[in-house]
Amino acid sequence: MLIADDWCFACGKANPLGLHLEISQDEEGVFTTFHFHKKHQGWDNIVHGGIISTLLDELSTWAAVKLGHNVVTAQLTVKFKKPILIDTYARVSAQISENKGRLIYAKSQIESLDKKILYASGLATLSTIR
Repeated sequence: MLIADDWCFACGKANPLGLHLEISQDEEGVFTTFHFHKKHQGWDNIVHGGIISTLLDELSTWAAVKLGHNVVTAQLTVKFKKPILIDTYARVSAQISENKGRLIYAKSQIESLDKKILYASGLATLSTIR
C-alpha cells in the first residue's frame, strides 16, 4: 500500500524544495496551473526538461488517483514540442486514456493558459499497487 506523507516533491506541502502543486479535477481529468521560475531553469531562460517530465508524471498519476486507483508510474514517454521560457504560466493536465486493470494509461500535456501553444505531452503507463 502506498502512503502519502506530504513530502512528495511535486505535490507535497511539507517539502520546502517541492513544487507544491494544487491539483484540481474536472470532467476531463486533472489539471493545475504552474508558474515556471528561475529555479526551474536548465539552459539560460529555458525550463529544465526534468521539471517538465515531473509535471507530466505527477498529473498522469493523479488522473488515476482521483478515480480511486493506487498507482505508480511504470513508464513515461515525453515529447518536448516547444521550449518553455522562465516566468511562463502554463496549464498542466492529464486524463486516463485506457484502463486495463493492473495497467492504466494516461495522456498528459503542458500548454499555454489559452491552450494555443502545446509545450510538451506525455504518455504514461501506470501500474496498480494492491
